[in-house]
Amino acid sequence: MLATNELTLLWKQVELIEGAKFGGNKKFCCQYCGAVRAGSYTKVKAHLLKIANQGIEYATDKDRVDKECARAFYTIAIPFNFLTTTNFADYVPPTFDRLQMTLLTQERTHVDRLLLLIRDTWRKRGTFICLDGWSDLQQRPLINIMAASLSGSMFIMVVDSNDKTKDVEYIASLFIEGIEEIRVENIFSHIFWAHVVHCLNMALKAICEPFDKSSHYLECKWVKDLVVEVHKVNCFILNHNLSGFIFNRYSNVKLLKVVETRFASNIIVVEYLMKVKEALEKTMTDLEWKEFKVNGKSLVELNVMKIRDLLLSETWWDKIDFLLKEADKDGAILHLIYDKWDSMIEKIKEIIFYREDQDLIIGHSKFFDAIQKFLEKRLLDVKHLFPT
Repeated sequence: MLATNELTLLWKQVELIEGAKFGGNKKFCCQYCGAVRAGSYTKVKAHLLKIANQGIEYATDKDRVDKECARAFYTIAIPFNFLTTTNFADYVPPTFDRLQMTLLTQERTHVDRLLLLIRDTWRKRGTFICLDGWSDLQQRPLINIMAASLSGSMFIMVVDSNDKTKDVEYIASLFIEGIEEIRVENIFSHIFWAHVVHCLNMALKAICEPFDKSSHYLECKWVKDLVVEVHKVNCFILNHNLSGFIFNRYSNVKLLKVVETRFASNIIVVEYLMKVKEALEKTMTDLEWKEFKVNGKSLVELNVMKIRDLLLSETWWDKIDFLLKEADKDGAILHLIYDKWDSMIEKIKEIIFYREDQDLIIGHSKFFDAIQKFLEKRLLDVKHLFPT
């Protein structure tokens, strides 16, 4: 039989949640690691004293708790002087030196081990070295060096570019530094590259934002008008508390604010709006939407009327559906560009001719002629850099 003082001593190390104080199974919470388990005194003893083959895991030791504590510091950038606080109940945190040296080195090793799944794919699929410029809270100009592949993107290092002239030589040195950092294993004598994304982006911009004096302005003006309307709808929902509140009631996703430097920014906004079409329509028919007093006396009220008419118009949504096209995909697919480009033009032709009720063989469409002209011009730009 176990002594009563031994039972009392071990039961004091856990917090009873369910069950009688002594005897039988009960639910308890360990005061050391916070784990919630169920069982008798045998389970409590095995958990606290690390007795094997008892069907319960051991209590977390201090080293593991220190690692989890350090991970929290690194993940959300908690200042190290927080270690001096007295708010740690019954826990002695790691020292400043241990957090700054030993635990940081161990966490770096742990992260590198997790990233091996991405690194292992580079030998077979390759990877891109990407640079991303930004400024921190102290307004220091920083440049991130990243590796992007089909398996995912991975941060390599950050460089302080203060007092640096960002010319061709400096940018090239950063690329070389990134290549050396990822430990080159396969070296190719020639790397073929073409600015396909840029060419597509320029083609889409010419379609969505035609200049007034351009030859294709009349054929593409409806696209420009549609994009302007989409941005007005997007901005109105985002910038007004009531409309945003009603929209969030019907949608689990948020509307996007896409910067113009993003690839095909107009197409991204249009496509995202199409994804939340049902939520937007429900927003317009919601009873609370009537709280926007529509009497035509203010600019906001006029916008409310226009936006409601657009979002409840099937003709307007048909135009959006007609505009959206697949333009790009992640990864290195340069070898597919020529076939993809030709098939893309043919698919666009089928959609445009069908909408305009034209015969594919003998029919004619000025809008398709303008689209085809853009795409073929950009394809020539690609072939100039990457000849067959």
